[in-house]
Amino acid sequence: MTGVRVDATGLTRAAGATTLLRDVSLSVRPGELVAIAGGSGAGKTTLLEALAGVAPADSGTVTFGGVDVYREPAAFRTQLGYVPQDDIIHAELPLARTLTYAAMLRLPRGTPRADIDAAVAAALARLGLTERAGVRVDALSGGQRKRASIAVELLTGPRVFFLDEPTSGLDPATGAELVALLRDLADSGTTVVFTTHATADLAACDRVVFLAGGGRLAYAGTLPGALAHFGVEAPGP
Repeated sequence: MTGVRVDATGLTRAAGATTLLRDVSLSVRPGELVAIAGGSGAGKTTLLEALAGVAPADSGTVTFGGVDVYREPAAFRTQLGYVPQDDIIHAELPLARTLTYAAMLRLPRGTPRADIDAAVAAALARLGLTERAGVRVDALSGGQRKRASIAVELLTGPRVFFLDEPTSGLDPATGAELVALLRDLADSGTTVVFTTHATADLAACDRVVFLAGGGRLAYAGTLPGALAHFGVEAPGP
């Protein structure tokens, strides 16, 4: 699988008199794991939604491999995965059945049932959830539910993945396991971008993006470069 290059230029968004993003430009290379970090209200989710085309910026452009996502949203619909902060999968069904229903909706019409079952099995295996296939989603742990949400998006084999605060609410060990999973996805070729408020998440990333108040881009580059830029020895408050 080959990841998608993401290029954003001049992203600006406002809500009334409040500026959420201010002229943000950045690039993500194929197969990179990139974290968007910053204080509360800095615009992390707004930027992620703009990059993914979920909520386009008021002005500016986003391209996937040179294709304007805002003008041609259907071009990457099946190649893009987006996992919001809140779990949106059906909580009252066994995990495998939930994924099967999702596969029926997401895969091309007429996909043979054997291919659907294979896609579900592959997603469960990739996320380490095979042994939990028969467990109701609401009985899974927080980390397992987050992985289940990712599994839903993996069904279509996305080339670019966006996740909003995937480690939020998880204990440090579970959060580290999830970031390791994202690292593995990137290493396999998928472009992965996620927001985080946990500085521990940054070490596994190829590059980090820091937003300052008012949605201003404070830094985009490697973590060692960020430490030098801000004059600190380690990330954190």
